[in-house]
Amino acid sequence: MSNKPLPYDATPPPRYTSIRDIVIKQAEKYGDLPAAHWLDDSGAIESTLSYNDLHRLSFCAARYLRNQGVEPGDRVALVYSPSLDFFIAFLACQVLRAVPIPVPCPTFETIASDLPSILDLLEQVQPAITVLQPRMGKMLQATNATHPKNAIVDQVAKIGRTSRLGIRLLDVYSEHLGGGAPADEKWEGDDSDNDAYVQYTSGSTGAPKGVILSQRNITHQLAYVSRCMGENLHESSISPPGGRYKLFTWLPHWFASSLAGGFLWSLHDGIECYLMTPSVFTANPLIWLKAMSEHQINISYAPNSGYSSVLHAWKAMPSQTRPTLGVDGPLDAWNLSNCVQLLSGGETIHGSVIREFFSVFKRAGLKPSSFRATYVMAEHALLIAIGDATHDPHSTLQGKVSVGGPRWGVNIKIVDTASKETLPDGMEGEIWVKSDSKAGRYVDGGADDSERNAIFDAKIKGQAGDLGYLRTGDLGFLVDNQLFVSGRLEDLIISNGNRHFPADIEHFMENHDGVVKTMALSLPPDIESESSRSSLIFMMEIAEDYLEDRTEADKINYCSHVSRKVLAAKGLQITTILLLAPHMLPMTITGKLARATARAQYTAGDVPGILFRWEIPVAPRDKKATISSLTRIIKPAIVSASPLDGKAVVHDDVLESVRKEWETVFHVPVDNWNDFFALGGSTDHAVRILYGIQNNLACPNIRLHDLMDNPTLEAYADRIRRIMQPSAKSEDKEAAAKKNWLWQQVSLPDDFSAFLPENRRAFIDPVIAGRHPPENIFLTGATGIVGTFVLGELLATHQTPSIYCLVRAKTLEAACTRLAGVLKKAQLWKPQYASRIIPVVGDLTAVRFGLSKQTFESIAADIKAVLHCGGSSELLRSYEMEEGQNVSGTKEAIRLALSNCRGRPVPLHYVSTIAVFDPVYYNDLASASEIEVKHPPTQSHCPGYAQTRWVAEQLVQVAARDYDLPAAVYRVGSMLGHSQTGALFKLDGPLNVFVENIEKLGAVSLEILDMGQCISTVDFVARAITASAMGPCPPGQVAFYHVVNGQRYSGQHIIEVLENVTGESLERVRTDDWWRIVDNSVPEEVLSLPARNPQKTASTAIVSLDFLALVSAYLPRDPAERAQMERWHGREWSTVQLEDRLRRLAVDSPNHNLYPGLLDELRRSDHYYLDKALTASLKWAQKETKRTKVVRNRVSESVSSLATPGHAAQGVQRKPTPITSDQISRFNVKTYFTSAHALAFLSLLLYILIGE
Repeated sequence: MSNKPLPYDATPPPRYTSIRDIVIKQAEKYGDLPAAHWLDDSGAIESTLSYNDLHRLSFCAARYLRNQGVEPGDRVALVYSPSLDFFIAFLACQVLRAVPIPVPCPTFETIASDLPSILDLLEQVQPAITVLQPRMGKMLQATNATHPKNAIVDQVAKIGRTSRLGIRLLDVYSEHLGGGAPADEKWEGDDSDNDAYVQYTSGSTGAPKGVILSQRNITHQLAYVSRCMGENLHESSISPPGGRYKLFTWLPHWFASSLAGGFLWSLHDGIECYLMTPSVFTANPLIWLKAMSEHQINISYAPNSGYSSVLHAWKAMPSQTRPTLGVDGPLDAWNLSNCVQLLSGGETIHGSVIREFFSVFKRAGLKPSSFRATYVMAEHALLIAIGDATHDPHSTLQGKVSVGGPRWGVNIKIVDTASKETLPDGMEGEIWVKSDSKAGRYVDGGADDSERNAIFDAKIKGQAGDLGYLRTGDLGFLVDNQLFVSGRLEDLIISNGNRHFPADIEHFMENHDGVVKTMALSLPPDIESESSRSSLIFMMEIAEDYLEDRTEADKINYCSHVSRKVLAAKGLQITTILLLAPHMLPMTITGKLARATARAQYTAGDVPGILFRWEIPVAPRDKKATISSLTRIIKPAIVSASPLDGKAVVHDDVLESVRKEWETVFHVPVDNWNDFFALGGSTDHAVRILYGIQNNLACPNIRLHDLMDNPTLEAYADRIRRIMQPSAKSEDKEAAAKKNWLWQQVSLPDDFSAFLPENRRAFIDPVIAGRHPPENIFLTGATGIVGTFVLGELLATHQTPSIYCLVRAKTLEAACTRLAGVLKKAQLWKPQYASRIIPVVGDLTAVRFGLSKQTFESIAADIKAVLHCGGSSELLRSYEMEEGQNVSGTKEAIRLALSNCRGRPVPLHYVSTIAVFDPVYYNDLASASEIEVKHPPTQSHCPGYAQTRWVAEQLVQVAARDYDLPAAVYRVGSMLGHSQTGALFKLDGPLNVFVENIEKLGAVSLEILDMGQCISTVDFVARAITASAMGPCPPGQVAFYHVVNGQRYSGQHIIEVLENVTGESLERVRTDDWWRIVDNSVPEEVLSLPARNPQKTASTAIVSLDFLALVSAYLPRDPAERAQMERWHGREWSTVQLEDRLRRLAVDSPNHNLYPGLLDELRRSDHYYLDKALTASLKWAQKETKRTKVVRNRVSESVSSLATPGHAAQGVQRKPTPITSDQISRFNVKTYFTSAHALAFLSLLLYILIGE
């Protein structure tokens, strides 16, 4: 082992050109000295091989393989149980220049279940030959006898067919194996560029992958390990007998830590290697330390779970039967003082476990300074980093253990996953690695260079160089040249803006009463039942007999305690806990928790060994809570009876004060029963009333949505009284009344009974039913923001023949103009699209969209799906004002989907909103899952919008349940414009109103910076919805998908982007101070100045009433309410079902690249993407605002009267772009229009062609 000084950043030169070179030269150097020992179940030496033995036996086996037809470069599958036999066969492949593939060997008990996975592995690598031990043949014969119909033999035959040369039994100790060595036999040569062997990854987050390591990779790696370990061993005071250290490992031989880090490194450095069957350690973890003591081991290695297992076994052993610990104790005492290197890696290292381990066994002479944390990966042959002797091995930072730093030519960078730029010290990012140990590809990676390059040849932005970096998929950070590994990027859980790793949560629960092992899953499965599922699932193995004699109530209390414990310590809400029998959690071949397998089991509802299931309670729902009536039900006004203690006077004062404010605003007398909206109330009126109530009645906690939800004078006054004199009983009564009233709105019209399955036969038209199924789509909301991009996506990426587009317009010309105009505005228009667009002039709120029955049914017979993107998205309006578009429109979309005369409904895809979740009722959930929202949003801050969308979702579910309607619901959040262009960013939308007025104020609240938003770009939303809608509709009940970026986008990012766009900085102030700034900026028509605000000056910026309405709804003055709002906006939104849907469609689609990057965008954990999109949106809004002002100034009154309906909702009022005769002739105008439509259209054409 060389300790010659070497520059710290230099690459250690390999001492050998190949593994074969090591075998030859070490045999010459060490001869008959022992190279490897195999230990039996007691830890005693069972067999030993010298260096000469390894040389002789491996060369004989190599001749045998050559005689069987194996050629240099051939892949050789080695299915060996743990033994020295494997290493001889492995070295034989190296001698022959073949490429061995260590395959996990099944036991007698597991062979039936393991053979299919072995078959899958071999089908992937396609070996030239599969080699088994002789004992494997006997085991297969014995196992086959216990299975019917030669099942095992059939599996083995399939394995044989994967190999060109079939299966061979190789007895490496046979005296005549391979025959004698010919006189002209030559094995020498430079093999550095040849493949060495295939090392499989653990498969904890997905299927195991075979990494192809070259001879250059492994010889560099062994030299690197030798240099790193030599540096550490040089610091020790131990001088082993004969100058040769001893290494012990019980890890399986197919582990990189056992093969490269154990046997090969020992062979490379002349270390005496001790090996043991892993099952011996599993049965008795203390055998590890017993063997180390008996054989005076200097170096050993185990993952964190190994240390933990030893501690558990030690604690479980009665103190009187525990072995004696001590250096100077009796002969049978454990003495670990010879151990100078005790390594750990391969999984998350918990400092608390390591500290406890050394605290317990320091009496045996184990020195804390001997511990070294390592960072290892199969894609890097093994070792990336190791803690050095000069650094405190037990030091932690942010709960993480240092694994050393970059050294000896291994370059480590922390990189931002979005920008591909390096991050400074202390910032967490993805760990990238570059060195000669880095592999170049996976077994199946040759077919896809882009994937190979993305993983093995990644480039850092702005850095030149031929050799790219390995993207490890791990998150970590560097501090003072020390690397700290946080966890897998794929496993990251983000909740309330905080990042959690499952391993940390699992470790936290490790010592909980009755727990054997825990797995935390961050992604939920598909939901098939009505029970609530969360995005955080706990699977817990429980000790045997722990649940015996426990009642169901005991089990519920146990799980509730677990949930509360995690919530209190980690801030995470568990909503599903599965208590499992021991050994039921799936494990990988390397002994790690197999999260991918567990997730698949949970999704399929096939988790084995469930002893008890607990879920967070949800409010029950009466499935029959629907009525069949067209009669309009008036929402009740909750008015408390006047008390008898004289407080009725207070109520009267409140009522009269509210009446005064209303009369001041509306300039008319107001009676108790007058409705705010019936009086012509708008957002401007509401803000004026709000400020008057807050000032005159000293009621700062009144909110804008209180008026929307209580629109009559009497109801509003009563609501104010309850806020001023809160009573839990009255609040519960009010919420219950609202809830019942909303459930009563969930009813389909009486004439829908004709669509019931038992009545559907009468609808079937045999002529139409016999035709080829149509491929056309019906789209509502085609001129809205989402609908426009959905239309553009359908036209650009799908072969849908025609799209019926419902447009509210006076004429067909106006409809065509609106459709072409909005596509042009979004930069999506191409002239050839016109022939595929079928304009439908209609009204979303009218029965059958205002079309004749014949026209409506002809469209229903000509479509394969309904995409319902239409509706109102006004946030600060009442239920009554939103009901027409959002509820009635959905009823008619359902009617269209059910009216198919082919015998079965067509799928309905409904675009809803995440606002359907009640922010108070669901505020305790850390994550909102893609499930039915059973509790109506009675306390929403945008009541009309949220409640009408909630009712519409319930209507879709009623249609699915009672009418067999295939349906999917897509919930969207706040949206930016197009990710690249910013197009169609809503000018009067909340986000644009917010940033425009914040810029005027020049200040921002600190609490706004902390609040998060669920924000996505409109093109991503449209692509995801279209991708799902164009695939087969999911079977069963309604599918729910959250089309959002699951991570919250903080106010801090919004403000920073705004500052970058405007070039001006905003002052950060406390929220109370910020509200004072806002109040000083209120338009004078809202407040009676100067009496109410004498400090206001003429130079104070004036904010818009829309902005005042927005902040009063979403940033309450009351600190307790603000804290509740912050928790609500800080939650994450589960997107698991949408991810699974898109993933399945991508697999089944003939065009796998139809939607590149959709899943990546959905799972983005960075803000760079949204920062760019927000920048583009704000710049687009600035240009559009200027352009709109110019247009408004130029357009005369007569022309502006021709402005098409709907533009005001987008903040744009302009003259429609004139449409030419050539353009209008390209539109696919169907003959289903009424004669009046046809006559109008004909007149229009004549007018365009020949003039007056």
